[in-house]
Parts: sequence; C-alpha cells; structure tokens
Amino acid sequence: MSKFVSFNSVSFAYPAQTVLLLERVTFAFHGGWYGVIGANGAGKTTLLMLACGLLRPLDGSIEGNQWSLYLPQRTDLPPENFQDLLDSFDSRAYRLMLTMGVQLDWLERWSTLSHGERKRAQLAAALFRDPHILAVDEPTNHLDVDARKIIIDALLKYRGVGLIVVTIGNCWMPCAVIVCGLILPKSYYVQGIIPVCAKQ
Repeated sequence: MSKFVSFNSVSFAYPAQTVLLLERVTFAFHGGWYGVIGANGAGKTTLLMLACGLLRPLDGSIEGNQWSLYLPQRTDLPPENFQDLLDSFDSRAYRLMLTMGVQLDWLERWSTLSHGERKRAQLAAALFRDPHILAVDEPTNHLDVDARKIIIDALLKYRGVGLIVVTIGNCWMPCAVIVCGLILPKSYYVQGIIPVCAKQ
C-alpha cells in the first residue's frame, strides 16, 4: 500500500490567534524523510500535529494513511507501548533494541535515564509500531554526537513517510532528509519545498 500524506489548501489558527498560523498550505509527501524548517512560533510542530490528525484544519483537507504517530520533543514519560517492545520476542524488536542500545530495565528506572537514553527508547518504541506516517519533533536536540548517530542510523531505516522538525543549520539534516519545506514566520504559510538531497 502506498504511504503518503497530502495537505490541500490547509489553513489553521489556534483559538486565541487572530491571524492564521498556516494559510492555504498545499503539498504531498510519499515515502522518505521530509524536513520542516522555520523560526520559533512559525508553525512547524503544528504542521506535524495536523499531519497526524491531532489537530484539525480550519479550512482545506488532509489526506493520507490513517496510521500515524507523533513524537514530541519532551521525554518525561515512557512511550505507551514501551513495555510491548521490551516483552517482544520478535526479531525486529530485538534488532531495534540492539541498534538503539535499549536495556530491559529502562522502564523501571525511567526517571534516572538521561534525555538521550529516553529519546532512543522513544524512537525505538515508535519504529517498533511501524506507522505509515511518523512525525518527529527535533529528535537530536541536546544530544551528544554518539546519541545523534544512533538515532540518525535508525531513522534512515524507516520506510514510511517521515516528517521531522529540524533546526536551521543542523549538520545531520542533509544525511536524512530528502526535501525540506520552509515556514516563514512573517507570512505564516509554507513558502515552498526546497530540494536538499536525493538520499532515501
């Protein structure tokens, strides 16, 4: 089954806003990773949440596969399905845990784990669920070089539609992202899709 997400003239604003945050946004993404770049408050996270059905547009429509998953930046709580990953005898679960360095006792001592360890666990649990659309909000922020490499290697193996909020100037982005959409905070809409590289 083809995996895709498409925005068709989508506009959105939060209840307290008098100006549209996103206005007449139109794009279509298929398999691979796509980056969303913009200043703080430009609507990057909002766009990911719209793609996953966690928010509804004020106007326009969003189409795509129904099975989607959004991963926030914060890692205060363990993923809902983390225990399922730890208990699984599936070879794929074993490979994910091995690749991400996930330990069997991490759920018991979640409060003592570093942010990098929690982020690896969060992503391993998400990849184990294998959603059609995976939206990840700045997964490598505040991580050291080794943790970033582990996460990038794992994300590159994902074969669905990946949407990722990336920081401008992030050095790993060209290695993972196929194309990038730039959100301009002054005009509050997606200006365009800028090719970054052809790696999938």
